[in-house]
Amino acid sequence: MIKDPNRAICGIATVFGQPNPNDRRIIYRPEHFQRFLDLEIGIPLRIEHGPLITNRSCIRYIGTVRRFAVIEHPVPGLLVLGEIDDIPELEELLADLVAITTQRWLDPAWGMSLGAT
Repeated sequence: MIKDPNRAICGIATVFGQPNPNDRRIIYRPEHFQRFLDLEIGIPLRIEHGPLITNRSCIRYIGTVRRFAVIEHPVPGLLVLGEIDDIPELEELLADLVAITTQRWLDPAWGMSLGAT
């Protein structure tokens, strides 16, 4: 499970019943994820489905998402719980996430994105 709660990240990865912003023809429903949920496996965590490029390196994955749940509130969607890896390049990212999520003016305008193959 989560080794360090200070590195945990939680969010809604997909909102069900809404057109996909990248392809408005796609509308996800809980049954689209059922076989994946039944596997109970973790997947690599990325930013915007791609690597994190810093002035020092390129990081393919920033952590792992290990838990998933279909939820109905506050919106119907796929809730995820992951953990950001403990590597020096990610410390600034973690600090930024803490700063962003503690800003009240952003609620509920921020989100996250996951991709799995």
